[in-house]
This record gives sequence, structure tokens and C-alpha cells, in this order.
Amino acid sequence: MFKKVSIVFFSVLWLCSVCLFVYRLTEPKTATDPSTQVVNTFNDGPIESTPSQTEDSSNTIKYYYFCTADHQDCAYMNDTILKSLAVEMNVENFEFLEFVDAEKLYGDWTPSKLKSTWGFERYPALVAAKDLGNSFEILNVLEWTEELPLDTNSVKEWMIQNELWTGAIEDAGELIDKPLDEQ
Repeated sequence: MFKKVSIVFFSVLWLCSVCLFVYRLTEPKTATDPSTQVVNTFNDGPIESTPSQTEDSSNTIKYYYFCTADHQDCAYMNDTILKSLAVEMNVENFEFLEFVDAEKLYGDWTPSKLKSTWGFERYPALVAAKDLGNSFEILNVLEWTEELPLDTNSVKEWMIQNELWTGAIEDAGELIDKPLDEQ
């Protein structure tokens, strides 16, 4: 009797182990795991904790994406907004965006210091800044707020405003007349 029970027990244990092993081999990556998507969405380089400044890139405009890997709003921004815009632009990644880990900045800086230095208090945020060599000149900022969260249209408009958008731009459907001086 003991022999039959032990054979059944070990058979069930072996079957469960094999099933778990096969599942782990074939399980899909979760769509809400932003730690893998942040690198894949932007570039294959390392994730920066602070914006980089180099003397040879003086007077160039840089575009920063301030976010963090484990924030709920950042996961939405990565999974929904940026992925749909990448599909619309027909690109695999946004090489023009430099990811900055906002969690590390929030550890050292207060929201008021972020506002005075980078122009935003909350993340996710998109910042266009001119690299002046030893400082930055903030050109424009698009920031997530509770009252006005970012959506696909606002991020697309920010990209168009900064001449980063390479996809099609829809016509608003309005008829544009000739200027008064040409009539």
C-alpha cells in the first residue's frame, strides 16, 4: 500500500514539475513590465539617471523622457501612448528621446527644484532642452498631471512642435483661405 501511494505521489510531483517547466519556457512576457520596455522603446543604451552634458554637444537640442520603471503612469505611457505612436510613425524605437530615471532625481531633489531646473514637478514628463555645455536651457515641457494626464494626441503634438514627428499629420478638415494681402 505504501509503495502504491508513494509511486502515485512522486508521479504527480514529476508531472507538475514538467508542466511548470514547460510553462516557464513558453510563458509570454507581460505587457506591463516597463523595465524591459523602457530600453526597447527608446534605445539600446544604458538608462541614464541624470541628463548628460558634454562639451562637444554644446548648443544642440536634446529631448528627455523623465519617468521611472515601476510607476503606474509611466507604464501606461510606455505601453499605450508611446507604443501606439511608434506604430503610427513606423519606427521601432524613439532614438531621439533620452530616458532619465525620475525616481533617482526625486530622491535628491524636491518638486520645486525640479520645477525651477527642468520645468516640471511630476512625471512622466517630456522635456526639450538646449545643451549649453555646462547647463541647459529649457525650451518646452509636457508634463503628466492628475487634472490633465498625457494622451496620444498631446504627446504627438509635442513631437510635431519639436519637429520630431516623422509620421503622417492629419488635416483638421478646415478650408484655409488665402491670406488677405494676396486676395
